[in-house]
Amino acid sequence: MSTRRVRVRFAPSPTGIFHVGGARSALFNWLVAKQAGGDFVLRIEDTDASRNRPEWIDGIISALDWLGISPGTYEGPVFQSSRADRHREAAAGLYEAGRAYYCDCTREALAARTGNPQRGYDGFCRDRGLGPGPGRALRFRTPDEGVTVVEDVIRGRPEFANDTIEDFVIARADGSAVFLLANVVDDLDMAISHVIRGEEHLPNTPKQQLLWE
Repeated sequence: MSTRRVRVRFAPSPTGIFHVGGARSALFNWLVAKQAGGDFVLRIEDTDASRNRPEWIDGIISALDWLGISPGTYEGPVFQSSRADRHREAAAGLYEAGRAYYCDCTREALAARTGNPQRGYDGFCRDRGLGPGPGRALRFRTPDEGVTVVEDVIRGRPEFANDTIEDFVIARADGSAVFLLANVVDDLDMAISHVIRGEEHLPNTPKQQLLWE
């Protein structure tokens, strides 16, 4: 691990009942923070308001307490929804820097162009020069060349070819940030030093690393 102060976060989404996988991630984060004399942050990723329930947030906090991770011994909970303005600011910054562009493509239009409803986004709007507007999402402009290398304590240095990563959405048509962007902005602002989570999130990591950079 690096020599800077260890700050880890457990960032569950309150879109279902707290489960054993969440408990495992929370415990690993907690133990790493305790071992290193660092900080554990509880961040509730509640930006998907239509799927959140207050009782699930209460369940997360009470489950952590049952595990021995008690309120008052960690930072938070920090509610991601309270940082919406910061997320919008970051999205606007990426657009102004030419690292993101607006897209009005629907799934139906993409399927009609490619003949494959399962295919990822084909970059159709990259050079159309669209501005913000109804029905237009903001996409990150993924590099066409090179590889993104992830430093992973378990897996080593997995590499992802940039040309296999589609231009992914970072903000919805209403301007609200999606998980990928909000997650990276919050990790940066909260000085998170290490990310400890389930392996199923590894495919997200190159996208988040590109956003971080």
